[in-house]
Amino acid sequence: MSFSRENQGWSRPVIGLAGVVWLGVWLPGCANWRVGNGEAAAGPAVSAVRHPILEDIPKPAGFSLVDDHSVARSSGKFRVAKVEFVGSTARDAVYQFYKEYMPSAGFELTQQRFDRGEHEMRFQSSSEECTIRIRKERFGTTIVVDIGPLPEGSPLREPTPVTRRP
Repeated sequence: MSFSRENQGWSRPVIGLAGVVWLGVWLPGCANWRVGNGEAAAGPAVSAVRHPILEDIPKPAGFSLVDDHSVARSSGKFRVAKVEFVGSTARDAVYQFYKEYMPSAGFELTQQRFDRGEHEMRFQSSSEECTIRIRKERFGTTIVVDIGPLPEGSPLREPTPVTRRP
């Protein structure tokens, strides 16, 4: 197929216009480019919201409770809960969120680890222990918050148990 000189005059502007349209569609996607390990580039800080089940434990805004994977119980000043939330905030941003907000809720970070794509953080207050697991899923991030009372006594300070007599 050959083009005459007459057709080349109008084809260049059309090709140029098509290129501009293509860039207009492609460039907005650059804001969502992934860096390093596949996590989204750092953006604005995640804000904290209060959830009725967790009370004083902060929850990142935009996360929803997964009802069929969650259980919670409280009696007086004691509570036991294992609740799951899903949302679209990047896993590493959620990890930083809990490092920042848990101390303001009265919890100290006692242990942290990263194992096969999952962050695990253990916190302790004067009366409770809380484990938070954060993992990246196919369509977002899952948070599991497991909280319960601290044990009453320490096995290191307890007297030796009485041995059974025959």
